[in-house]
Amino acid sequence: MRFHLARAEIAGGGICGLATALALHRKGIGCTVLRRSDALRETGAAIGIQTNGWRALNHLGIGSKLRQTSVPLLGFREVSPTNISSKLNPIGDGEGRCQKRSVLLETLSNELPAGTIYFGCRIVAIEMDANTKYPVLYLNYGRVIKAKELSKANYTRGLDLYFH
Repeated sequence: MRFHLARAEIAGGGICGLATALALHRKGIGCTVLRRSDALRETGAAIGIQTNGWRALNHLGIGSKLRQTSVPLLGFREVSPTNISSKLNPIGDGEGRCQKRSVLLETLSNELPAGTIYFGCRIVAIEMDANTKYPVLYLNYGRVIKAKELSKANYTRGLDLYFH
């Protein structure tokens, strides 16, 4: 069987996966993002980003670009699980902004080198190579990847489901 050897594989091409890929790229580490869907699609219309989130986006080099299209927030409303009470928490000295998810995804994607994101990829199985201890990924369309590193960036589905 012929393997494709990758330096790092990121399973999940949402905000976290693309941000991880961009951070690795900025450090000179090559990686591949495996995205299940066939296009960049956001879940939800917008996301509230607080101070530490903006610090992370600044370190990725996209904070100032995103601020141009974001809306400043005065605070966040906390609603009780029973919807009986709610409380407005002011931002205070920090920075809070609302950003369209689609703009955030597109900005992260556009900063990555061409060919970094593989669309329509679903991991069907993962094995550990007995000799190298690298994870071996089997994709839905027959491709097999031996990765030096594997990161799960999709919080809704664990990679442990794929292991043989």
